[in-house]
Amino acid sequence: MSLTSGKAPRPVLVQDMFDEILDYSYDPDARIGSLIEMQAWSSVCRSFRSRYQKHAYSLIKIDKKDRERTTLLLDIFEEIPYVVRHVFELQLELDEEGRAWFVEDQDFLSIMAYIYQPGYSFKRLTLSSYFGQSSLQDVSKIKEAFWKPYISANVTSLSLSSIDDIPLSFFASCVNLRDLKLSRISTASTISANPENCPSIQTLQCDFPNPAIASFLRGASVHPPCVDFSLLRTLKTTLNDWEEMQEAQELVNNISRRLEEIYISIAEELRYHSLGVLFDLHALNSLRVFEIGLVFAAPRREEDIIFDLATILRTLPTQNNLRRLEIVCFIGYDNSPSQEIEEDESLEKYLDVNWAALDKEILRIASTRVDTLQVSLKLVYRAMNPESLPTNDQGQDSENADGNVDENDADDQQSDWDDDVSEGNEDPGYTEVQKEVVQRCESIFAAVEDRLSLTTHHPRITFTLSHNVAFAIGEC
Repeated sequence: MSLTSGKAPRPVLVQDMFDEILDYSYDPDARIGSLIEMQAWSSVCRSFRSRYQKHAYSLIKIDKKDRERTTLLLDIFEEIPYVVRHVFELQLELDEEGRAWFVEDQDFLSIMAYIYQPGYSFKRLTLSSYFGQSSLQDVSKIKEAFWKPYISANVTSLSLSSIDDIPLSFFASCVNLRDLKLSRISTASTISANPENCPSIQTLQCDFPNPAIASFLRGASVHPPCVDFSLLRTLKTTLNDWEEMQEAQELVNNISRRLEEIYISIAEELRYHSLGVLFDLHALNSLRVFEIGLVFAAPRREEDIIFDLATILRTLPTQNNLRRLEIVCFIGYDNSPSQEIEEDESLEKYLDVNWAALDKEILRIASTRVDTLQVSLKLVYRAMNPESLPTNDQGQDSENADGNVDENDADDQQSDWDDDVSEGNEDPGYTEVQKEVVQRCESIFAAVEDRLSLTTHHPRITFTLSHNVAFAIGEC
């Protein structure tokens, strides 16, 4: 019996596996670095090339300083036309006078003719002003040369920032628009015609007060309806005083009764905002996710933001679909200019709020469900004055206290604070005083979990408490 000789077959990876490797390695938040790495891979292995091109050409950004780039892009699209189908998002900037320079650039219009084809990927437009707040110029030219032929019937996602006097007809014509992001924009006050099918927004991201949203909500009393929010599923905004968020209240309380997700973050300039009667959630039976960031009031204010939050949650129906509740609390960031900081405003005083009210409402929300409610509470404390914290005999003086601090949450939002914070058992290079402060905070943070005993011991609630300490530059 003879054995067949020959080399063993080489293993072959299917293209889907190569694509999955590059998809996994691509980080949209570090886009340039990811693309440089992927380009290197594709230069040594052709199997990586198609996926690299997909990510490389998914986003095209052209600002007013890069007009010559349109010629280069057009040359690429003419040489390798199949990459055009990967273009998903287009980012453009108006010039310093608010003019859409690109509508007079013939190479750019040729690029639009390439990417706007049936079955291709282009669905998202981001338009901003290059220099501060600009009033939109040459509206009729933009409409005829750009908006009407390439944007109106095609885009499903639209992001506009730092532009004034955008015609309402621009929004009304985008019949397939689903995702809308607005930042520092205003609209023209009238609309030329009543659209037969106005866009139905499902995801809205904006700050309040918002002149554009106010204009949309005025409805038929001022102009024909141009945007429909009745099917809104996701609302993302930043917290402001409840009196300033009337448009958000109108959306949540009366119009968007199919909301499934609400995300309320903190602005970069951390300061206290009163929740008051921010939202009435009684009609939101479909709400699945509620995330909110809060800045605790200084004890001298005698205001309880946790009790206010519990009051809002009390409006959520007992029969509800909430799956995740996430609360991020910034403590020690309330610097009221009208009052001097009191020396005895310790962490304990900040945390002396009505946790029992919050505990009770979380229990009520979870009481009728058969699935699990995920509750996350994160406390970020800014240690301004270590001497104002409890003494050693009031806190926990343990060499094993780990500090449990994080360098992202507080310092990323305020550039004037030191990034010398750490998480877990790593040594961030604390001074001895800073280490003592972190250890003292441990037992104070732990007491919060004790005061949420109904939440922490409920079998259908998964509760997570995390806490961080950040130090100001030059302190300690």
